[in-house]
Parts: sequence; C-alpha cells; structure tokens
Amino acid sequence: MKFAHFSHVWNKPGMTAAQRYEQLWRELATCDELGFDFGFTVEHHFNPNESWMPSPSIYCTGAAARTRRMRHGPMGFVAPLYDPLRIAEDAAVLDNILNGRLELGLVAGIVPDFFGPYRADFKNRRALTHEALRFVKRALASEAAFNFDGPVHQYQDVTLSVKPLQKPHPPLWVHSRDPDTLAFLAQEGAHTGYLFLVPRATKLRRAIVNTFDYGARRVTRGSRILVTGCSSTWTRLTTKQSRKPRAILVIASPKFSARGPMAASVTSVSRKTLSSGTILAERRSPETRSTSITCSNAIWRLSDRRKP
Repeated sequence: MKFAHFSHVWNKPGMTAAQRYEQLWRELATCDELGFDFGFTVEHHFNPNESWMPSPSIYCTGAAARTRRMRHGPMGFVAPLYDPLRIAEDAAVLDNILNGRLELGLVAGIVPDFFGPYRADFKNRRALTHEALRFVKRALASEAAFNFDGPVHQYQDVTLSVKPLQKPHPPLWVHSRDPDTLAFLAQEGAHTGYLFLVPRATKLRRAIVNTFDYGARRVTRGSRILVTGCSSTWTRLTTKQSRKPRAILVIASPKFSARGPMAASVTSVSRKTLSSGTILAERRSPETRSTSITCSNAIWRLSDRRKP
C-alpha cells in the first residue's frame, strides 16, 4: 500500500487563502519527511465557503518547492474547462519544476456550477475528458511537431516549447466509476480512482465495494486505483484488493469526524492541530481484525467485520 496527502483545500475561518496554502505546504513538507508517496489536490471553483483551489498547478508548484521526494499532481484538472493544449503545456512545465515528480490527473467534473461561467459543455464533459486524455498523451510524448484530429479539437503542426522530463509522459489519471470510462482507461493505460464516503450501512457498503471490484477488473494490469474514503470500507478495500497485482493508494480525507452513522466505527484516541486527515502511521491487528490509521486529526479504528 502507498500513502498520499490529499487536500480539497477547505477554507478555514480566520485564515486567508495565503495562510491556508502555507499551512498545507507545511503538512506536505512533514509528509515528505515521513515517507509519504504522493501529494494531490482538487480543482474547485466559485464557492468561497468550500474549496480555495481553482488553480491546482500553482498549488503543486508551491508543493514542489517544499518537498524533495514526494510526487505531486492535480487530481485533477477539470478537463472540459480547458483547451487541452493548455493542460499539456502546463503539465510539461510542472513536470520540470517538480524534477520529474508529476502525477497528472484529469476529471470530467460533477458540479454544473463550475461550467456556466466558463461557458463549458457540461452535458458532453465525459467525451471531452476522453479526448483531452488522448491529446495530452500525444502532445507530451511528441519530440517534434505533431497533429491531432479529435471530435472537438483539431491541431496541426504543433510543437511544445517545453518537454516533460518523464518519458514518454508523466503518469496519467482520470477519476471515474463509469464502466465505459474504466474500459477506456484500461485501453489508454491510465490510472483511476474515486471518492468513498460510506456510513456503516451494510448493504450500501457492499454495493460500493462491489462497484470498486468491478472497476478494478476493468483497469489494465499495473494501473493504480486511488481510493479516498473512510469508515469500515477502508479495511474491506485494503484487505480484499491488496492481493491483486496492482498498487492501491488509500488516502485520509479532511473534515471527517466521529459523529452520526460513522460514530460506532471511529474511535478518537488523540487529536492534533494539523488541518486535514493526513495519515501518519498505520497499524494492523490480526487479533482484533482491525486497522488503526493514525491521522493528523485523530486515530481511526476501522473494524473488518467479515467472517474468517
């Protein structure tokens, strides 16, 4: 299992955006020292009461200056909001700034409010994201001028002034649980993932785990699946899927607490002052069939209640 710091860059009362970014960059520096593998962030727009991250590439540049080993990346660019050429050029520069440590994520977007001010096509967002992935692969892997003939975007005789350090291109991600998209990602050799917010309801948990199982079978061998979530689904996913021939990244998400339907499965042992649920350590107990994951805001004990 690999670990990552994943942030939605939630706003915090009494802090400016500058103070919030510095706080998260300090967390990333600590994660780098502790041996974390990845640092990811979202792209969200037009809601100051939620996320303060409309520009993930700039956030990753700040992360690059404060870490030496961790790999960083947007998770991801909301592809339909961009001309794909803009994504490719930003990615090439960012991979150089990170000295070859870029993980490039794209998403189709799920919030219509992001699309209106950009006059972007929400209805066809999935097809636009597929096209953007194909274009970015072509653009970043081309050593000379290239052409691209897509259903929406066409380019002739384009040469990128900056080439990525990673060859043929940085690792590519598209978050999705859509079966057709997962099949497409398998063909393209891209990684995938999804967000799980799961109460202890057994039927719901089983349905989501089965969806994950189905998605895992559609992804090509060697691809990574990024799982962001909480509650007992963590243990189900990590114990069940870790036997498969692919790496799975389990990431602690911020703003979770031991309240409501999850209270029975979350035991707060100690609290710290860091701002998000960064995993600091993991401990597996065969006797109690549970996993204790030490986060920056609590220790969460996740019970695996399957029969032996």
